[in-house]
Amino acid sequence: LKVPVVVVNLPVGITINTYPKEVELTYKVALSQFNQVQEASFVVECDYQLSAENNLSYLIPKLNKQSDLVNHVKIAPNRIDFVIEK
Repeated sequence: LKVPVVVVNLPVGITINTYPKEVELTYKVALSQFNQVQEASFVVECDYQLSAENNLSYLIPKLNKQSDLVNHVKIAPNRIDFVIEK
C-alpha cells in the first residue's frame, strides 16, 4: 500500500519538496480483513526538526497511525530526501 508522507515541525517560511512523496507499507493482515485496510488507515510523518537537530540531509519516516487490523508494518524506503525551496 502506498501512503503519502507528511512533514511536521517545519520552521515558518520554509517549504520543502520531498522525494519520494509516498512510502510503501508492507504489513500483515487477516485475509478476511484485507479489503478493510485503506490508505486512510495509516499516517506516516517525518519530523524536520529531528533531522535538523541531528544534521541529517534526509528525513526519517515514522508510522504515527495504523489500523488495528494490521501488524508488523514495514516502511520502504526508510529515508526521504528533501530539497529546501525558497
